[in-house]
Amino acid sequence: MFFKNQILYLLIFIFFYSCAPKQVEVIPQEPRKIIPNWLSGISNDSLFLYGVSKVENNSNASSDSLARDKIIKMTKADFFKYLKKIDKKHDLNFNQSKEIFWNDRLKKISQYVSIYENYNDGKHNYSLARFDKNSYVNEFYEQFAKVDRLNLERMKSID
Repeated sequence: MFFKNQILYLLIFIFFYSCAPKQVEVIPQEPRKIIPNWLSGISNDSLFLYGVSKVENNSNASSDSLARDKIIKMTKADFFKYLKKIDKKHDLNFNQSKEIFWNDRLKKISQYVSIYENYNDGKHNYSLARFDKNSYVNEFYEQFAKVDRLNLERMKSID
């Protein structure tokens, strides 16, 4: 009987010991880096034109300027393509003045290109630049309206 009591006490002790809370050593996980979804590129939409650049950390080139340059290259290609269409459609020759037109346009475009976001993954710097089409077009229409008003005033002063 004494032996049965000891076995019973031992089983009860094992049961309580196994049910008791145990101190578990929790190893903290390293925080995961959140990788922006624009690293693979962003499709252009009706409001913005995007440029993404990637540069190594020890590079002399700036990822911000490369992202801006991508937007300017895309805009320049569209600008010259549009000039060529006008040239063919109306039988005009913009060959001599197209660079002058572009340089004037470039000054205005540069005001609306901004760096929207930067990211560093440890090896590379990434930049996302964006061109605000809507603000640019609004300023263009404001300047056009201003020139139109000036021309109307001049025509009235002629009479």
